[in-house]
Amino acid sequence: MSEVEPDFDVLEYVTIAKDARSGLVVALGGTEQAAALLQRAGFLDHPGPRGTYHRLPHGLPAAEQRRKARAASHAVLSAGCSVHLDPALNALAVPDAGREAALRYVAELAQQGTRASSGEDRAALLTEIAAPAEGLLPLIPAGHSGRLLLVPAARRQWRKPGTACAARERG
Repeated sequence: MSEVEPDFDVLEYVTIAKDARSGLVVALGGTEQAAALLQRAGFLDHPGPRGTYHRLPHGLPAAEQRRKARAASHAVLSAGCSVHLDPALNALAVPDAGREAALRYVAELAQQGTRASSGEDRAALLTEIAAPAEGLLPLIPAGHSGRLLLVPAARRQWRKPGTACAARERG
């Protein structure tokens, strides 16, 4: 059985990107329907060396460029075309993604703490937070105010009467 190469309709593929040289947001490719959707989203038709392309007007603030590019990408995608949106134009991208990821991680740890129903669950959570080698707290620079808030809470948890840690402190 011989494999048949699929047919690709390149015209249905739209790329929306910010040109590094000019700073313009341009959209390339697509069908007439995609062109109409791009125009509705604020893109202008412009003749180019390889045919018409679409671009946002000069002078738009970066936030407005991202908003319009994202809206256009959603509209064109909804019409059935494939779309590549330059990550620099993705309005959902967070400039400080690492901080956002850290906040989600800490929020997840907090949820685990409220769901912890046994001493083993609480010990596993506290180990993830305060373990000397691989815990969260050793990663926080000394003197950071967050460390001052978390460490006493962790110590109180470990020192509850009847826990293994409390027994070690007494013994």
